[in-house]
Amino acid sequence: MLKEQQTWLEETSQQLTAKPLGNVAASYAAILLQYLHGRGFDNKALLLEAGISADALKKADANISAHAYAKLVEGALALTNEPALGLFYGQRLNISTHGLLGFAVMSSPSLEKAAELAMKYIQIRNQLVSISFDKGDGKEVAISFDVSLQEDALYRFEIETSISSLYSICLDVFGDSSSVKAIQFSFAKPANSAVYQQVFGDVLIEFSRPNNKLFIKPEAFIAIGQSNNPALMQIAEQQCQTILERSSQSAEQSLSEKVEQLLLKAPAHFISQDEVAEKLGISSRTLARRLAKEGKSYIAIRDALRQSLATKSLLETNWAIEDIAYMLGYSDSANFNRAFKRWFAMTPKQYRMQ
Repeated sequence: MLKEQQTWLEETSQQLTAKPLGNVAASYAAILLQYLHGRGFDNKALLLEAGISADALKKADANISAHAYAKLVEGALALTNEPALGLFYGQRLNISTHGLLGFAVMSSPSLEKAAELAMKYIQIRNQLVSISFDKGDGKEVAISFDVSLQEDALYRFEIETSISSLYSICLDVFGDSSSVKAIQFSFAKPANSAVYQQVFGDVLIEFSRPNNKLFIKPEAFIAIGQSNNPALMQIAEQQCQTILERSSQSAEQSLSEKVEQLLLKAPAHFISQDEVAEKLGISSRTLARRLAKEGKSYIAIRDALRQSLATKSLLETNWAIEDIAYMLGYSDSANFNRAFKRWFAMTPKQYRMQ
């Protein structure tokens, strides 16, 4: 294998085996896929590449790994070639799509309580995002967002999604955009900045600011007090706390994640299921049984990793397909082509051109 390929493979494998980012509600992935489908995009390949089970998207309370969600977003950005995809997707996330957390927030008796719940329990819906709240000098209220993603396009997508969703919720709650005073983004002004005014109307938009913030006029939150229900809020808050405690207890790395890390230590020569089991100190049969409980299998994990590395190399490099096949451990390009076509219903060459 060429030194350049070996270096790329090692660096990419390190990225894939980085510390897990947590979980994201599967409903967010489902809404993103529905949005893409509505715009005429075929999203089947995205789901496969991200390694997300179609069954998980049908369950209201299911979660997917934040890593898988990030891969889905990465694929969606490439498929649509729309840098501001997060703005349009965020418009689809109204208060009801945020589940129990959204219900608890909208039942709150005050802005302070709503913000407290959002900051504390955002983790039960999206562990990529953190929220903070600042009342300032009383003239404006700032709601800030931060995201635990380093890659620029993914970071921008998640920030745009969060702020666009909050803005849409403000429109629903307050009736118009007059309650929103300004919006700030930490990233530089993009080339397609005109699209921000299309989404946010006449609201002041600023870029290259220290934080990502949406400023709301305090008087606008009088509307919250007119429809709150403290009793329902208390019930919802208790349920949010139960979910948060349960997710904290199950935060230990899963068996499938351990298998992924072992396989990515030598991605050009994936070790066998027996070898993985031996390194984990269990039998091959026990490994298969325990993976099945997580809805996974050794072959599914191996193929998902190969799919991810194959698509990334096709998009990020100009290497010959024969070289990519060899890098991923295939004896020849014909075997690689057959596997790729089975995964994505197209050849590697067609994928790269598309």
